[in-house]
Amino acid sequence: MALRFKERKKSRSPSPRQRRGRDRQRNRSRSPLRDDQRSSAKTSRKTDERRKRERRKRSQSPQLAGPTEEVQKAAEEKIVDKPKPRPKPAPAAVPQQPMIIVHVNDRLGTKASVPCFASDPIKLFKAQVAAQIGRQPHEILLKRQSERPFNDALTLEDYGISNGVQLDLELDTGD
Repeated sequence: MALRFKERKKSRSPSPRQRRGRDRQRNRSRSPLRDDQRSSAKTSRKTDERRKRERRKRSQSPQLAGPTEEVQKAAEEKIVDKPKPRPKPAPAAVPQQPMIIVHVNDRLGTKASVPCFASDPIKLFKAQVAAQIGRQPHEILLKRQSERPFNDALTLEDYGISNGVQLDLELDTGD
C-alpha cells in the first residue's frame, strides 16, 4: 500500500498553489520593467565599447591623441620656471632684556652656571638647574647664604638676582 501511495503522489498534477508559483516565476522574467533594464544595460555596454574604440583610435593616431610631448614639456617648464611667492618669515624674537648668568653652588663640590632672564620665575629657574645637575625640580631649594628658601611664584628680579650672583642649593630629599 505504501508504494501505491508514493506512486500516486508522483503521478499527480501540481496543486493550484504550485501552478501559481510557477506562473509568477515565468511572468517575472517577462515583465516590461525588466525588459527595459536589460535593454538599457545593453545600450550602456554598447556605449562603453564605442568609447573604448575611440580611445584606442586616439592613442594610435597623432592628430587625435592630444598635445605632443614637446608641448607638454614646454608647459611643464613654464610651471617650473615660475617662482612661487613665499610668505615672509616673521622676524626672530629679540629679547627685551639681556640674559644673566647665575652661579649655583651646593656646597658639596658641585657648581653650575645657569643662563636665564631676570624675569624668569623661580620655578622655571629650578627646572633649569635640575636639568643641569640631574635632579628633580621638587627636590631643590634655592636661597641666598643664610636666608630663607625662595618662593616659586616670584621672579629672580624680585629677589634682586642679577648677572654673576651666586645662590646656594640645598637638596630636599623629603626626610
